[in-house]
Amino acid sequence: MKRLLLFVIVLTVVSGCAVGHRLNYEGRSNFKFKSDDAVVVAVHDMRPYVQSGNKKPNFAGILKSIYGIPYSVTTTSGNPLSDDFGGMIAETMDYRGVSALQEKVSHLLSPDTIKEGSSPD
Repeated sequence: MKRLLLFVIVLTVVSGCAVGHRLNYEGRSNFKFKSDDAVVVAVHDMRPYVQSGNKKPNFAGILKSIYGIPYSVTTTSGNPLSDDFGGMIAETMDYRGVSALQEKVSHLLSPDTIKEGSSPD
């Protein structure tokens, strides 16, 4: 009985820990896209908590332990989430035969600056 109780306690502690989790957004998606033209992929992170500086650009979300304690989850690569998404989209397009170039966009740029295609100096 003591072994069973010890096993349950260890299992609860191990499965209840959400600290240090990371999400991998790298890889190929399954969407279909065809074009004979080359494309540029740019993903702009406009999440308010990233724009304000409350969360880092590599923040992917919140994971709660079985006890309800929230923990921040980040990207596996350590790169901004928008870079991982843009890279995944560009890689998928290349894999599907569409020439794609990823353009990394600073999360600090305004949408108007991005539309103009220039960086603030």
